[in-house]
This record gives sequence, C-alpha cells and structure tokens, in this order.
Amino acid sequence: MQVQRVQNNNYNQTFGAKLQLRGAVEDLPKELIKEFETFTKSIGKNNDIVDIDIGRVSEITQTWSDMGHRMEMTDYIRRHNVASYVNGKLEQRRIISNANGDKADDVKNLGEKIIGYLEELITTK
Repeated sequence: MQVQRVQNNNYNQTFGAKLQLRGAVEDLPKELIKEFETFTKSIGKNNDIVDIDIGRVSEITQTWSDMGHRMEMTDYIRRHNVASYVNGKLEQRRIISNANGDKADDVKNLGEKIIGYLEELITTK
C-alpha cells in the first residue's frame, strides 16, 4: 500500500480557519461555540485565524429631564472585538450586541451578531 502526499491530491486541501475565543466565553453555551466552529471551518485555509473576543455586559444609563420629570433608562450591551486573518488579509471590527432582557435573549442576540459576521466572511472570502 502506498500513501500519496497531500500536495499531490487535488481534493480537500482547504481545512478551514482556526477559531480563537477570548473574553467572556463562560457566558456562551457549548452549542453556540460548536456553531461558531462549524462556520469557521468553511472559511479560508488551515493557516487562517478568526479571533473573537466576547465582551462582558456593560451598563449604560442615560438620564434626562422632560417637563420637570427626571427619567433614566439603562441599556445593557456587549462589545465584541473580532479580528480575522483570512487569505492574507487582516480585518478588525467591533460588534455590539444588545444584552437587555434575560440570559437567553442576550445569548441569542450575541450569537446572531457573531454568526452574521462569520457568514459575511464566508461570502466575501
């Protein structure tokens, strides 16, 4: 039995980018992490990298007065820093997701924003 070298084969030479997760990774369910990994396997080659820094929940309170009444509104958001080095091109972006509501809504919104970015990488690279 002979083993052919990989460079002589014309099939399946794209292995997909490596995913690096940092930041508040403990807030992500395992299913969402697996979904991120599945998307990154469709991007680039094995020496490409997609780095996602999951932001912690930040509280932003706005205060204003209207007709003698003081009002406050608090928003909870996450700022994610995403960088990709695919096909020799470095791209960096900040993605903001809404963290208002319960944990399920926060994770759903976070997942939609990051997956939207990964889908964009697949279609443009």
